[in-house]
Amino acid sequence: MQNKIKMCIIGAGPSGLCTAKEIQANNPNINIKVFEKSNDIGGIFANCYQDLTLVNNPFLVSFSDFPPAINDNHLKMWRANEYVDYLNSYAKKNNLLKLIHFNTIVKKISNIKGQWNIDFEHNGKVTTNTFDYLTICTGTNQKSKEIP
Repeated sequence: MQNKIKMCIIGAGPSGLCTAKEIQANNPNINIKVFEKSNDIGGIFANCYQDLTLVNNPFLVSFSDFPPAINDNHLKMWRANEYVDYLNSYAKKNNLLKLIHFNTIVKKISNIKGQWNIDFEHNGKVTTNTFDYLTICTGTNQKSKEIP
C-alpha cells in the first residue's frame, strides 16, 4: 500500500482554506495538516478591530464555488465578523475544520533532502513533523519574515 503524501499549510485565513479545499478535493492521496496560530479561522479578519468593514462587496471576496447568499442588500460591504462567519461556513461545507490545528505556532521550517521539517508548538510542547509539501498562507506581509 502506498504511503499518503503529506502536506503542511500554514495559516487558516482565506488563502489557507482555499488551498486546503482544492488539495483535498483534487488529491485524495494527500494528507493535509493546517497550522493556525489563533483559535479561529479567518486570518487577519478574525483579529481586527470591531466594526471593520471590508472595501469590496461580498461577491468579490467570496469563493466562486461558494457564493454569498443573495438578499435585498447584497451589495452592502461585509464587516470583518460577517466575512469570518462566511469563511466558517465555507470550512464546514468543505470538511476543512478537521484538518486545522488551532493554537499551533510554527517555530522553525527546514528543508532537508526535499522534505520539509516543521517545528511547531501546541500547548507549550514543541513537536517536529516532516512533510512532502509546504504552502505558506500567512496573509499580507509588508516584508517577508525571517524563517530560521
